[in-house]
Amino acid sequence: MRIAPVLPDDRKNYLFHPVKEEKVRQDGSYKKNAVFVPVGKDSLHRQLLKGDADFDLHLLIYDGSYNKFCNDSDFIACDAGYKMDMTYRYLHRHPKLLEKYEYFFLLDDDIMITTEDVNRLFLKMREYQLKIAQPSLIMSYYTYPHTAFHPFYILRYTNFVEMMMPCFSRDALKKVLPTFEAHVRWCGIEYHWSVLIGSNHKDMAIIDSIGARHTQPIRSWSMECQKQLEQYLEKYNLSPDIEEYDGMLWDGVGSDCKQAFDELRRQSGKLKQNLLNGGLLKMKKSEMNYAIYSLMLISILWNDQDSWDVVDRLVHKLRCCMFPNVSES
Repeated sequence: MRIAPVLPDDRKNYLFHPVKEEKVRQDGSYKKNAVFVPVGKDSLHRQLLKGDADFDLHLLIYDGSYNKFCNDSDFIACDAGYKMDMTYRYLHRHPKLLEKYEYFFLLDDDIMITTEDVNRLFLKMREYQLKIAQPSLIMSYYTYPHTAFHPFYILRYTNFVEMMMPCFSRDALKKVLPTFEAHVRWCGIEYHWSVLIGSNHKDMAIIDSIGARHTQPIRSWSMECQKQLEQYLEKYNLSPDIEEYDGMLWDGVGSDCKQAFDELRRQSGKLKQNLLNGGLLKMKKSEMNYAIYSLMLISILWNDQDSWDVVDRLVHKLRCCMFPNVSES
């Protein structure tokens, strides 16, 4: 590893490759950007080993897959937990890393994104002087609709960037890092970030000119998570409102065109709720075609993989209705 070897007392949850530790003494160079990925056995981080990366890749392994991935990077640590608390401990043990890099991209291991797009993300952070930002989500599972790709924008300013894949400037990360430490599933910390950095409504953004895909369904939101969120917001007197401010439209896109698209999205969102509340999988055959075509449109408008999954189930159900001898398995 290029970082200095960890002292014996700090090695409890860390494993290091001895050859790479020797490299520290010979090569102290760092790139200007860092990508941190929590890594499990099914991690997608190897997509970032392709191409000419303008960043150092740090792998925080949270299961028994060290031997599988130990040669993927010069920066590997073994720990247990989730991305936020592992990142906190990693930077606590290696505080000099905060001074080595200008930008830090914290990426979940079930996100599909190319090396080229990560390079472009760092360029956009610098170009627009962003403190916290994330790529938009393309045909993905997501929780917050404003993170979905918008075709008319280069980027949209907001007060909320999700912990799924936030990118921080060095100064911003220093200010928000304490929120990573010890919260149940870190419910609510993203609402805090804009306050902690003193956001001016032009330094946090969803970057639509860069896309990523979240490949796994969102875990269910429990009552305990909701309770933790409400307690966190109350403790720090935070608003639960997610805001979108102005943005950078592509050249040639008029405000009337954007407004028409946004209205179409709003109406399709209402339609989706009506369809879901109507018990889609209990629909009669005569009702299914309408639901299928509606959800296909919604999926395209919102880059919503959940809607497309429902379409798949409805198509299968319709096929079974038309061909009763076909198994539903």
